Amino acid sequence: MLERPAIDDEALASAVGNAYGMDVGSVSFLPIGFDIDTAVFQLTTQGNQCFFLKLRKGGFDQSSVAIPRYLFDQGISGIAAPLRTKDGQLHRMFDRYRMMVYPYLQGENGFDVPLSKDQWGMLGQTLHAIHNVPLPDRLRQPLRRETFSPIWRDLLSWYLQLVSKQTFADVYADKLASLLCRQQVRMTHLVTRAAKLFAELIREPPPYVLCHGDIHGGNVMVDGVDVVNVVDWDTLLLAPKERDLMFVGGGVGGVWNDPQEVQWFYEGYGGEPVNMLALVYYRYERIAEDTAVTCQALLDSQDGGADREQYYCNLVEQFDEGNVLDIAEQTDALFNAVDKNR
Repeated sequence: MLERPAIDDEALASAVGNAYGMDVGSVSFLPIGFDIDTAVFQLTTQGNQCFFLKLRKGGFDQSSVAIPRYLFDQGISGIAAPLRTKDGQLHRMFDRYRMMVYPYLQGENGFDVPLSKDQWGMLGQTLHAIHNVPLPDRLRQPLRRETFSPIWRDLLSWYLQLVSKQTFADVYADKLASLLCRQQVRMTHLVTRAAKLFAELIREPPPYVLCHGDIHGGNVMVDGVDVVNVVDWDTLLLAPKERDLMFVGGGVGGVWNDPQEVQWFYEGYGGEPVNMLALVYYRYERIAEDTAVTCQALLDSQDGGADREQYYCNLVEQFDEGNVLDIAEQTDALFNAVDKNR
């Protein structure tokens, strides 16, 4: 959320203090992230300790706090886990928001700074540990499972037809419609190709593991001493490991697109084989989802304020050279070449 929600700082500080036993001195809104249902603040105590406060409205999955706390307690490095309240809970209600407090992480995210060789290796080790952790039934059973739903492909197809027939008064809706008309051929091919890959993949899907679900640069915090921390666990699910691996080398945000970085990551991750069919499928599906979500935000609504411009700018980037669509098409071409030679 880029615009500060209408929340009273004193009431928020008091609620945090009562729940977590903190003597909160100040609350500062952080305009980061593109989820309009989530707001992030920095808390500073009277003793000058800093913490992250996350407020989330709308749907809430208990797994998003229980799983990272479990992973952290299992000793897996690189996990940003929520703190417990005075009565041992991982969140507390504040007005219409779920309130969660996390340790303050020094450094910047992977969109803003490149990972070093050692940081790539550590990220590989962390993701491998997440994918192979044994989960107790109480945590495993409530988790969402990958269904390979066509919902985003179908929705994108609908929007591609809509923008070819309709005009929009809102400036960012109009810009988005023009962009999609210019990219109509590539996006239609994406939808068709993803559907074909799905049909092949569903015949014999890879094993399901615990996946973060959204492990791009914005959800990895890095510092200057070769430490990485994985944050934002709202997208957890059980799925093939390629659901996560497709981000490494996938070019989201115009980063993580260097073959050398991919090699460093897999040196940390280990020698497990990657299902290329699943990798290509997930890269196409992610683009379909991001595009459809942006269409929902800009074409179906005029809400969002400053977030609307950011939504549009993020989508424009995906068509750049070396960004997600370019890389997905290259990965697909490589998969096709290998597949034909079998």
